[in-house]
Amino acid sequence: MNINEAIMFLIGTQEFYGKLLLQMRIISTRQVPIAGVNVTDRPNLFLNPDTFTKMPLVEQVAVLQHELMHLLEDHLSRAVDMGADHNNFNIAADLSINQIIPLMKEVKTIQPLMIDKFKEMFPDIKEDREAEYYMEFFDEQAQNGGMGQAGEGNEHSDGHLMWNKGNPDSKVVKDLTKSAIQNAAKSCDPGNIPGEVKEALKRLTEPSQNWRRLLRNFVANQVNTLKKPTRARRNRRYGLAWPAKRKKRMLKLGFVIDTSGSMSLESISQASPELDAIFKGVTKEIVVIECDTQIQNKFNYTLGCMKEISGRGGTIYQPAFDEAIKEKCDAIIMFGDGGCFDTPRDPKIPVLWAMVEGTEKPVAWGREIQITFKKDK
Repeated sequence: MNINEAIMFLIGTQEFYGKLLLQMRIISTRQVPIAGVNVTDRPNLFLNPDTFTKMPLVEQVAVLQHELMHLLEDHLSRAVDMGADHNNFNIAADLSINQIIPLMKEVKTIQPLMIDKFKEMFPDIKEDREAEYYMEFFDEQAQNGGMGQAGEGNEHSDGHLMWNKGNPDSKVVKDLTKSAIQNAAKSCDPGNIPGEVKEALKRLTEPSQNWRRLLRNFVANQVNTLKKPTRARRNRRYGLAWPAKRKKRMLKLGFVIDTSGSMSLESISQASPELDAIFKGVTKEIVVIECDTQIQNKFNYTLGCMKEISGRGGTIYQPAFDEAIKEKCDAIIMFGDGGCFDTPRDPKIPVLWAMVEGTEKPVAWGREIQITFKKDK
């Protein structure tokens, strides 16, 4: 397949994107409708020889930039963390990046997801936001019965079919993506690196600055897993072609706080505002478990209820995980520094280790974010 014309056009007009394409393995396949990406041992670009080559040059360039933006925005590693059922994220990711691509308005072969159509129905929807914002916005509208036909008539160039066929380790995906982006940036004239690329590099190299968003997204993603697909009724967003989702029940979250002596009061104080935000926006079923070498306190969270803490001894995590399972929690957030004397067992439910900056989780299982005391920008 000859896509050299589109690549040369990108290099000549948007140097960085052309150089990023050169970092990728290009694969001709009919497994995608038009194009797609994933990351295995390196980033891969998949192109359908029957459809991509028949598109006008301007549409080819728009589609290529769309796929590259998925890499820039780290959508692939985030999709790996979400698992196979991430339709909401698929739609939100496309809507987010299509606003950054001016040529997307010239695409006529397909009808890409664009913000204008959504603004007709939802004047309050904001422009130029990241995928998580749109995913949460759509979930809220769907729960209120207000999505209607908003998603119908829009198409994907790829459907993200290849995302789940890539490397299953989100950290590897992120690292390989970051390396390709950095190599492309180094080979460009600094003046030719777009602002969105600089922001993407900043996010990839300084993930701790977004820890509050990552924490809340983890909880929001667990809520999505409690919605069962059903074709018994029309999907408000995508019509009959997509299964509707029925809310199963409210998420029950276990929030474990390490109150041992190694945790500073400053770090422990970070938990309260995050619990308030989760309580207001995601779920009201939160069981707080304070622990050092044993369970020191356990209570159902309400706004502003955390005034004092119990503990300040050594650190053993297993009793806290056992208690969360006893409470039949759907997911657990472990807020601590990882300095435990035991090796806790995998509870076989989603776990997010929210680690104080500079520390790390004590086990291989579970996701990890780094907590920093710097203010979010």
